[in-house]
Amino acid sequence: MSKEAKDREVLDKIYAAFFAGDMELWLTYWTEDSVLWEADSLPYGGEAKGLDAIQQTFKEMGEAWSEADLEIHDILGSDERLITYGTWTGTGAKTGKSVSFPFAEVWEFKDQKVAKVIPIYSDTVLINSVLT
Repeated sequence: MSKEAKDREVLDKIYAAFFAGDMELWLTYWTEDSVLWEADSLPYGGEAKGLDAIQQTFKEMGEAWSEADLEIHDILGSDERLITYGTWTGTGAKTGKSVSFPFAEVWEFKDQKVAKVIPIYSDTVLINSVLT
């Protein structure tokens, strides 16, 4: 099995845990060397490295959104990285405003664990308009 296929299996499990709300299982795919980078302009933006920082970022994301859903349209990749394309739909916890926008996530894996993930959003000004 190629590295891409193995990484794809891991990513499928990561999304399954996320959608099931099983954050304990979701965290098993991350290590102290894992990096999550969110756009600096977002309330939970910046680089989160390691389990504690990644948990904190997801806690802040959960507090920022009262509702959030991802629809995955496609996952493309190679042995180097996988790229997810989809639509994010959510409601800001503070404002009650809803938004829907396209996003992509660039995933890199090492030894079937997340090495790095970088979400790419179409319009962070729009996102912030429903969060703040």
